[in-house]
Amino acid sequence: MNIPSGTKLQFLKIGKYSGKWTNKVDFSNCPRPFFSIGFILGGKGKFCAKNGESIEVEPGDIIVISTAATYVSQRSGSEQFTYITLHFIFNSGFNDAVGMQKITGCEHLKTEFEAAFKSYRIPEQYFDTLSIFYRILQEIVPLIQMSAPKRLHNSIKKAVDYITINYSRNVSVAELAGIANLSPSRFFTVFKNEIGMTPIEYKNYICIQNAEKLLLSTELSMEEISEKIGFNSSTYFRRTFKKYVGSSPRDYKNSLNFDNGPFHFG
Repeated sequence: MNIPSGTKLQFLKIGKYSGKWTNKVDFSNCPRPFFSIGFILGGKGKFCAKNGESIEVEPGDIIVISTAATYVSQRSGSEQFTYITLHFIFNSGFNDAVGMQKITGCEHLKTEFEAAFKSYRIPEQYFDTLSIFYRILQEIVPLIQMSAPKRLHNSIKKAVDYITINYSRNVSVAELAGIANLSPSRFFTVFKNEIGMTPIEYKNYICIQNAEKLLLSTELSMEEISEKIGFNSSTYFRRTFKKYVGSSPRDYKNSLNFDNGPFHFG
């Protein structure tokens, strides 16, 4: 994997997690809206993908989690688990198909991750932070192994693409079936078999992913976010968000408030 030319950084947060990771963190229903690269400083942990695959990490390891990864993470062992993570969003070029993977043999990057976290906490060192961030990427990105994206039936892909673009609209199963050129009943069955969700569940899933991005990058109220993603009721939005993410929108936003930042780019 390489960083394509013209790729633009839109968002960056750098966090250090230490001593608070006593319970599991559950992203099994809805992935986070950002790409993450974390360096393990101390202790041991486990990241379990929804498909049953698990990755155990220890000091010196790097964990890579793409925006599409669904997983549960938890500390393993009695030692305090500590790691520094770069959370970021590019406008393009970082494929969801990388999933979740461990990279070893990069112990020398410990000082870079620590320097990135230290400079990130000082607003005046903005350009230093970006410089360190890109140095880390230049070393890590070529080591990331791409996995083959799931191949969808062409008719279902058309419907998925349509939902992705029109998630804020009130889209019916009949409308999507027409786009897929299938009968509504046939479309419903094929869609659920290929995607693992009903069409409306998938639409809500995409809505919540976009709500996560808005919570992450704006100061919009819950009512404003609810309206932007096409929910008529902020109460229904909160209930749906909790169903997919496992926490309320406000608790989710608070859990992502690090000591400084984030950096937003136009």
